[in-house]
Amino acid sequence: MLSEAIRKSMEFHLSMGGLIFGQNLTDVGWVANTLPPFENHPGYIELPITDIAGPGISVGAALSGKPSIYICRYQGFLWLNIMPFATYAASCRRVFDQDCPVMIRAIADDGSFGPISGGSHFSLALQTSELKVVAPVIDTDWDNIWTNFASSKDPI
Repeated sequence: MLSEAIRKSMEFHLSMGGLIFGQNLTDVGWVANTLPPFENHPGYIELPITDIAGPGISVGAALSGKPSIYICRYQGFLWLNIMPFATYAASCRRVFDQDCPVMIRAIADDGSFGPISGGSHFSLALQTSELKVVAPVIDTDWDNIWTNFASSKDPI
């Protein structure tokens, strides 16, 4: 199941000292059951619902050497959240020769199927050069994406 594969990779990410940023991370459901239910884990960074500052903070953390994941819980907010990823994270290797291991998870939910991205819209992100855009539908899709993210230190 896709949510289980994501949850296992998020647990690994936290165990390796990575950070997970977002709004309502530890709320009921743990982001559609994709986060391990670790109460008060120091790797969970609960952000206020500002819709703009959080992505910049997660990009800054990644630039400091902490692999970071920003969870955009509501697909419609992707329009507001994409700017730090599109304007800085995506180009920092080419422009500054600097790694930026950051991932933005823009959540889409297809009812009982869970947190899949098959029916989502990524048009704005697709216009950004050097930003990998993926839409996992099944657990093996996620496993390939996670392996690529964990090994490349590129934004995705």
